[in-house]
Amino acid sequence: MLTLVPTPIGNIADISLRAMEMLSSADILLCEDTRVTKKLLNILFERYQLERKEQDFIALHSHNEAQFIQKVSQDFFDKNIVYVSDAGMPGISDPGQLLVRYCQDNGIEYDILPGANALLTAFVASGFVHTQMLFYGFFAS
Repeated sequence: MLTLVPTPIGNIADISLRAMEMLSSADILLCEDTRVTKKLLNILFERYQLERKEQDFIALHSHNEAQFIQKVSQDFFDKNIVYVSDAGMPGISDPGQLLVRYCQDNGIEYDILPGANALLTAFVASGFVHTQMLFYGFFAS
């Protein structure tokens, strides 16, 4: 099974209990950047005394996501797989959508935890009252 787990944007205390549970119970962590995820886990394990288990870390980012999807087998998802991006919600301005599509196309169970989303936070913080939100993407950098 695949679970997409959002991570805090800025304040580590914003992580949910479910996210911590999934991160600590994963057999394999697919990470946008393994260094960032390992740092996050070290902080969480220290601060919240979470139990650590032996886990495999695999880098999965915008530069290798398509190649990963082409090579991965369906039985890979027989394990407890978690995908985590560096900050925020996987699949929103971060990789993750190809993983979800792969699961849909191959009948693989997946879950997406609710959590950090910079776009919705910015919209709510704007104070806009009489408007609708329409999001087409981000400006080119």
